[in-house]
Amino acid sequence: MVAMKTAFDALPLVIGVVGHRDVPRDAEGPLRRQFASALAKLQQEHRFTPLLVMTALAAGADMLAAEEALDRGIAVMACLPVAPERYQEDFSPPDRVRFTRILERCSKVAVAGKSENIEDAYVAATSYIAYYCQILIAFWDGKPGQGPGGTSHAVAMRTMGVSNVQRSAIVPYVPDIGPVYHIVTPREGQPQPGDAFALREIHPRRFSSDRRGERDFRAAVARLDTYNRDIKPAAESRIESLTGLMKTTDQTANRLQRESVRFMRFVYTFGFIAGAAQIVELGPAGVAIKAGLLFVAFAFFAFARKNDYENRYQDYRALAEGLRVQKAWRCAGLRDRVVDASYLRMQQSELQWIRLALRAASLVYAGEDTETEQSPHHPECLEWIRGQWRYYYTAARREAKRDRLSKRGMIAATTLGIALSGAAGAALMVTGGVHAGPVSWHGTPIPWVASHNELVTYLATVPMALAGLMALLMRSFSEHEAYGENARRYQRMFVVFDFTLRRLHKIRNRGYAGDAAAVIGELGHEALTEHADWLILHRERPLSVIHG
Repeated sequence: MVAMKTAFDALPLVIGVVGHRDVPRDAEGPLRRQFASALAKLQQEHRFTPLLVMTALAAGADMLAAEEALDRGIAVMACLPVAPERYQEDFSPPDRVRFTRILERCSKVAVAGKSENIEDAYVAATSYIAYYCQILIAFWDGKPGQGPGGTSHAVAMRTMGVSNVQRSAIVPYVPDIGPVYHIVTPREGQPQPGDAFALREIHPRRFSSDRRGERDFRAAVARLDTYNRDIKPAAESRIESLTGLMKTTDQTANRLQRESVRFMRFVYTFGFIAGAAQIVELGPAGVAIKAGLLFVAFAFFAFARKNDYENRYQDYRALAEGLRVQKAWRCAGLRDRVVDASYLRMQQSELQWIRLALRAASLVYAGEDTETEQSPHHPECLEWIRGQWRYYYTAARREAKRDRLSKRGMIAATTLGIALSGAAGAALMVTGGVHAGPVSWHGTPIPWVASHNELVTYLATVPMALAGLMALLMRSFSEHEAYGENARRYQRMFVVFDFTLRRLHKIRNRGYAGDAAAVIGELGHEALTEHADWLILHRERPLSVIHG
C-alpha cells in the first residue's frame, strides 16, 4: 500500500466500481457516457463532498471507469487482488500498457488479497470494495455469476451486507448496505440486452417490510455532505492524516457547540420574557407587545432547530471520538480493530453517516502510520488515555456543580416568588382585614399599602407566577442538558480510564501479567459504547422549551 498522492480537504464519497472484463470495444463509449452521467449527478447532489472511485483495475469495465474518472479530475484508488507485478500477468499486452498508465495516475494503491491462491485474492478484492464503498456502480449484464469474486457477487454483498474482512478480522454484526447503480452492460460474444446501457438504481431493504431504506441512506449521505461543508472553515489546508481530521472535527464541533449554547440562551431567555409578558399588565399596547415577544421567542427557536446546531455538534463530537479511538488502536498495534464495525451498531438510519465517515477515513488514511513504532505504550496512545482521564475528571465535577446550581436556582426562584407574593398578601390582609363567614377581623390601615392597593394586589400574585415559570424553564434546561446523568456517566468513565492507566503501568513497570494491547482494545470499545450512549441520550432530548 502506498500513501495518498492526492490529499482531500473533506471526507470523500467512496464509489466502488465492479464490472465485466469482456466488454465489447464498441460498447465502451456508451458505457463511459453513462458512468460520467452518474458521477456528474453525484457531484451535483453532494457539492461539498469529493468523490473517490475505487476499483480493482481489471480489464474491461474497471479500466474504462477509472479512465473516465481520472479524465474528469476525480481521484481513483486501485484495490488490487495481488501485487501489481503479479496482477499484470493476467492481462493481454495492450491491457498491460493500459493498466500501467492508469496505475501511475491513481491516488492510492491497496493490495487487498493476502492469500497465495489467486481465486481467494480476487474474492478479497471484491469484498474490500463492497465493504468500503458507499455506493457501488456495477457494469453488469444482470445475470448470475459463475462464482465468488465476480460482479454479481459484489452486487449481492453490497445489497445483502458484508462483514469486515480486512486482514481476516471478521466482525459479526448487522452490516451496512447501500445502493447499487446498475449499468446494463453487454458482453463480448453474448446477445446484447434490450435495455443495454440503461442505468438502474437498486436500493436494498434492510428487512422484509423496509420502506425507508433509500430515504435513510440518502439522509446519511446528506449528513456527510453537511459535515464536509462545516469542516471547511477549520480545514486550513488539505487533511493529510487521521490526526489532522480528528483535530479539524474537534474544532468544528467546538464552534457549533458555542453556536448551540448561544441560541439555547436566546431561546430560554426570550421564552421567559415572552411568558412573563403574558402574566404582567402592559397597558394599551400590551397585546401587540406580547404577540411580538412570542414571535421573537419562536423565531429564535425555529432558527436554532432549522440549523440543527445541537445535532451537528453532537454528531461531530461522536465522530471525533471514533477517530480518536481508531488512532489509539493503530498506535497500539491493533490494526485489525476498526471503529466503524463496533460503533453505533444499532443505528441503521440517519446516524449511519458516522460509520460511513469513519470507514472513509480508515480507507483514505490507512497506512499513514505504518513506519511508527506500534505499541500499547506508544506516546500518542498514552496521551489519549491521559487526555480522556483529565477530561472525564474535570467534566464529572463540572456537570455535578451545574446540577447543584440548577437545583439551588430553582429553589431560590421559587422561594423568592413565594416570599414576595406572601409579603404582599400579608400586607393586604393587615390593611383590609379578613371577612370570611363567621370569621371577621378589621385590619389596621397601612397608608402606603392603602394608597397603592392595585400594585400590592398585583405583587400578591405575579411574583409567584413568574417564579413558577422561571423554575419550570430552569428545570427544562437542566433536563435538556442532563447535568446529573452526565455527571454520573463522566465519573464512571474517569474510573475506567484511571484503572486502565494504573493497569498499564503495572504491566510495563512491575511485571504484572496481562496483555497491554488487549487492555487498550477493551478501553477503546468501552469509550465508544459510552459515547454512543451519550449521543443517543442527547438525541432523545431535542431542543425545546418545555419537556414532558
